[in-house]
Amino acid sequence: MTDNELQKVLNAIKYIPSENERDEVTQIILKAASESITLDRLKQLTKRETKADFKGNGTNGFIKFKKQEINSMPDYLKKLFTINDKIVTYRYVDGLYQARFRRNGYNIEVASKSFDIMRQKFLDKLLAAERAKQNAGYPLLSDFIHDWLKVKKQTVKETTYKSYVNLLTKNILPKFGHYHVNEITRKDIQDFLFELTDGGKNRTAQPCARLFKHPP
Repeated sequence: MTDNELQKVLNAIKYIPSENERDEVTQIILKAASESITLDRLKQLTKRETKADFKGNGTNGFIKFKKQEINSMPDYLKKLFTINDKIVTYRYVDGLYQARFRRNGYNIEVASKSFDIMRQKFLDKLLAAERAKQNAGYPLLSDFIHDWLKVKKQTVKETTYKSYVNLLTKNILPKFGHYHVNEITRKDIQDFLFELTDGGKNRTAQPCARLFKHPP
């Protein structure tokens, strides 16, 4: 491999956005070229490329997500990023990787000195924004139960009211209180009830099941 050929390969490597992936590919090229060029020369070329090109001010590119990251997304986002994986652009300016996504009702901006951290921050904000969109108009279960208990306090016996409070505050709210009511699935409830019965809490599981199935 000539210096010119190696230079072309290194020029291509610089467009790999992830620093970890760039390092891995560079090592492969170093190993492949070691038979025809000295190791010192390779290190010099690699060092020069890293400083001059990998983080050039004003560099632009696209964020690509891994398969497992896409699979963790809701179906709507999963389809969006599977069909078109070059819709999130980033740029490197003044020592920061910056990404922005303004479409489909999203308005997300993140920045970091590390490309990988910037990428993860973007994914976290994207999923948080999607959750907020899906939960718009639905109360937290804790708020719903608070209002429900206010009504029950006026309509049931005091002993019955206290039993509701005890059951909810000790069992249901610690498990589901931080979820919006639309986020709680049938499977979530079944798994919760199984946890109680497996722990020998049948007398707790039964009224919880009745409360979920037929709220009084």
